[in-house]
Amino acid sequence: MEKSILQGLRNAFEKNNELRGFNVPKSDGTIKVGYADLKPEFFIQCQIAFQIKTDFSDYEIALEVPTELFKNSSVDINERLSLNSFFRKWKIHKNGFLDIGIYDINSKAICPIEIKLINPQKKRILKDLKRLLDFLNNDNSTIDCAYFVYIYKEKIHYSLEQITTDITNANNKIQKLLNAKFENYKNKFIFDSCCESIGSYSNFESSDQMDGYEPLDLGELISENIHYVGVVIKITKR
Repeated sequence: MEKSILQGLRNAFEKNNELRGFNVPKSDGTIKVGYADLKPEFFIQCQIAFQIKTDFSDYEIALEVPTELFKNSSVDINERLSLNSFFRKWKIHKNGFLDIGIYDINSKAICPIEIKLINPQKKRILKDLKRLLDFLNNDNSTIDCAYFVYIYKEKIHYSLEQITTDITNANNKIQKLLNAKFENYKNKFIFDSCCESIGSYSNFESSDQMDGYEPLDLGELISENIHYVGVVIKITKR
């Protein structure tokens, strides 16, 4: 599913100017930069959800899912598992709404996804990661994996070598955070990260500049200005 999420980010980047506004046709045939009515984060949610649904047609996808509703959809209450005893012990400490909730063919919750925009603050990353761990912290639940997604931005780069460095830097930063803050969780959960280039301001003018590099591996590339890397963290139960 990581590839679907990253493709959804690329789709959002291609459709949305700087992840904020659309190129809007004017009545005289020219193009102006306009601003979308949708919030940027919600626009990205839609693009990721659409791509996941395209790639995994059996899944049910919901946006802005209430935390308690998603949690309650992940269990079967029976005689051995009473409602009171089960939910009293299983708490999700951050209330509100999930960005994306994924359900299986039987409408059971299986995967929550949280999304942040560009270079989110560390405390916001930690808060969302801890909530995702709360969702996974029950062996009787059908939720078996979770994803946290954000965009890493570098202001300037000058070469293809710098692009690969940006991707490495994005991965190193998130691995450093995971090692520092979630080491005690690794006996119960597996943390994986995937970072790929998702977009930029301008394409290379000459294909000669691509010699020795595989475009499919590097994603959408640029020769200068701003470069965006999609960061996807997957958490699974051991």
